[in-house]
Amino acid sequence: MNRNDLTLIAGFTVAHSTAYGMTFLLPLRVSEIGGDEGFVGLILGVGMVAALLTGWLSGHLADRAGRAGSVAAAGGAQAAAFAVMAAASDADPMLILSGFGFGAGWAVFYLLTPLLAISRAQAKDRVKYLTIISGLMMLGIGLGPVLGRVLEWAGLSVSGVFAIAAGLSLIGAGLALVLVRSDLSISHGSASLNLAVLGRVLRTRAALPTVMIAIGGGIFGCLTSYQAPISEAIGVDYALFFAVFVVTVVGARLGLAGHIGRQPPYATAFALLSIMVAALLSWVRLPQSPLVYSATTVLFAFGYGLTYSVLNGIVANIEQQDLAPPALLVFPLAYFLGLYGTPFLGGWVIATHGAEMLLFVLVMLGLVEWCLAAVGLIRKRKR
Repeated sequence: MNRNDLTLIAGFTVAHSTAYGMTFLLPLRVSEIGGDEGFVGLILGVGMVAALLTGWLSGHLADRAGRAGSVAAAGGAQAAAFAVMAAASDADPMLILSGFGFGAGWAVFYLLTPLLAISRAQAKDRVKYLTIISGLMMLGIGLGPVLGRVLEWAGLSVSGVFAIAAGLSLIGAGLALVLVRSDLSISHGSASLNLAVLGRVLRTRAALPTVMIAIGGGIFGCLTSYQAPISEAIGVDYALFFAVFVVTVVGARLGLAGHIGRQPPYATAFALLSIMVAALLSWVRLPQSPLVYSATTVLFAFGYGLTYSVLNGIVANIEQQDLAPPALLVFPLAYFLGLYGTPFLGGWVIATHGAEMLLFVLVMLGLVEWCLAAVGLIRKRKR
C-alpha cells in the first residue's frame, strides 16, 4: 500500500469513527428534547436492523459500487442521521428512523474499510494494516465522546456537538471518494453473502466465536450507549470511561497484537474474559471513585478489547479457507447484532429498573461468554 492510500484510509477511518463515537451522547441529546432512555433504545433498535440489513448487503453493494464508493455513501448516511438529530426540537417518533443512518453508516464502513485496505496491501502486510485500522477505529470511537465533552465544557450544546459530528462524517465521505477511481481499477473477488454461504459458515468452527462476539458486542454496546446514566448513578464523569477505555484498547491492540496472535486462542480468550468479568463485577460490587472507576475501566478495556482480536483470529484461521472471507463478514454482523440489539433491551432495563440492574445484566452476559470460552477450550483439548 502506498503512503497516499494509507493516509487517506487512516484519515476517513478516524473522521468517521470519531463522529460515530459521538452517538454515545445520544441519551443526552434525547434528554434535551424531552425523551428518555427507552426512546434511545428504540433509535438503537432501528440501528440494529439497519446495521444487520446493510451489513448483509454490503458485499453486494461493494461488488456494484466499489468499496471506496460504498464507504463514502456510508459517511453520507451517518452525516444525515446526525444532522436530523441536531436539528430536532422534540422527541418526535419519526426521529427513531435516524437510527437507520447510524446503523447503516457504521455497518458498511466497518465491514468494507478493512476489505478496501486488504485489496491494496501485499499478503505479508495484511495483518499489520488490519491491526492499524482496528486501532484507528477504536481511537475514533473513544475520541468522539471525549471531544463531545470538551465541546460541552466550552459552552456548545449537545445539538451543536451532533452538528460537528455530521461535518466529520462528511469529511470522511469526501476522503473516501478520493479513492474511488483507483479502487475501481483494482480486481476484487466477490464479497457477497447469501443464506447458503451463511449456513456453511455456521457449520464450521467459526460458529462459537461468532456467538461469543455477539454477546461481547452487546456488553460493549450497553456500556457505551448508556455510559452517561451509568456514570451518573455511580458518581463519576462519563468522559472518564471513554478516555481510559480508548487509551487502553488502542495501546493493547497495537502493542500486543503480534504477541496475542501467537498464543492458544481459547485459553487466551478464557483468561481475557476472566479479566472482563472481574471488571464488570467491580462496577456492581465495589464503591466507586474516579480512581477505582479508571482502574476498572482499564481491566474491562484490556479484557474486552483483546478478546475481539483473538476471536477474529479464530474465524480467520478456520480450516475451510474458502469460507474465511464470508466468515469474516458474518463475524462483524454478529457483533452488530449484539452491539445494537442488546442496547434496545438495555434501554428498557435502565428506564424501568435503573442503571444498577443493567450492570447486573451485563455481568450475567459476561459470565455466559466466559463459559463459552471454556467450552471452546475443552473442545480444543479433546482434539
